[in-house]
Amino acid sequence: MPEFSWEETLYLRRHYVGKSCQLHFGISPLKITKASKQYMYDDKGNEYLDCINSVSHVGHCHPHVVAEGQEQMAKLNTNFGFLSDEMSIYAKRLVETMPERLSACYFVNSG
Repeated sequence: MPEFSWEETLYLRRHYVGKSCQLHFGISPLKITKASKQYMYDDKGNEYLDCINSVSHVGHCHPHVVAEGQEQMAKLNTNFGFLSDEMSIYAKRLVETMPERLSACYFVNSG
């Protein structure tokens, strides 16, 4: 994939991504180019502690999570509208760690 300047990326974002997908720091958004563990890095190499994304429990690019995700996606990558052993077993395991009144899972892809 070609690398674009901050200005080019901002132009593309504003013209091809829906306005409801708002940028953080709208006046001068960060162009994040990579991440590792709890840090993100911008196009100038500056390091930022990630307190925004939903990866704080494992960090970015955690080797175990990446390997498990790759293994699952090589087998099946679909939504939860179909029967899946993996999803059902995961829900059972998750519920077993919760108080009794929290007895069902509702899977979503974010927030």
